[in-house]
Amino acid sequence: MDAPNEEAVLAHVRVLKHNVADSFAIEDHAEAFATYSEALDLLDHLRMIVFILRMLEEQRVSLLLNVASCKIKMFEFEAALSLYEQALKIEPNNARPVFGRGQVHLNMGNYSLGVLDEERAAELDPECGWLCGGSIIVGESEDGVRGAKNEAIKNVGNSDTRGGGEETKGEGRGDLENGEDELGAS
Repeated sequence: MDAPNEEAVLAHVRVLKHNVADSFAIEDHAEAFATYSEALDLLDHLRMIVFILRMLEEQRVSLLLNVASCKIKMFEFEAALSLYEQALKIEPNNARPVFGRGQVHLNMGNYSLGVLDEERAAELDPECGWLCGGSIIVGESEDGVRGAKNEAIKNVGNSDTRGGGEETKGEGRGDLENGEDELGAS
């Protein structure tokens, strides 16, 4: 069975409500009751569908995050980044995919972007680092990543990517204005 079109159901409910006025005019309260009951049943059905769709979206986000974590462990960072982006399209204010995307950026050597995502995740949920499973850095020592992150934090103060404009050049991390990535490669 196909799900009803939300707009069509709402239009039908408006028609039913309008028709009730006729029933009241001729004092047919039984008909008015039946019409109102039909409209309420339609709205309840629509609410259930919307609820189910929300639950499906939540499950989809959860699965996208799990698959992304697997892709990180498999060193498939571009695929993981794409999965986190898909999750953010569904839930743009969810700290977990923002944090995960930051972890991918850190693994890819995009330390400024990684730090910015970690900061954004902390803004969305101050306990995200703990709740989101902590750091998922692969293939590099934790001390090396921590040092690179500290350097990136210093450089974030020298550049601004939050305002939607172009990032300005930081200290020695590549020329982003000329199309080079964080590591200086084009």
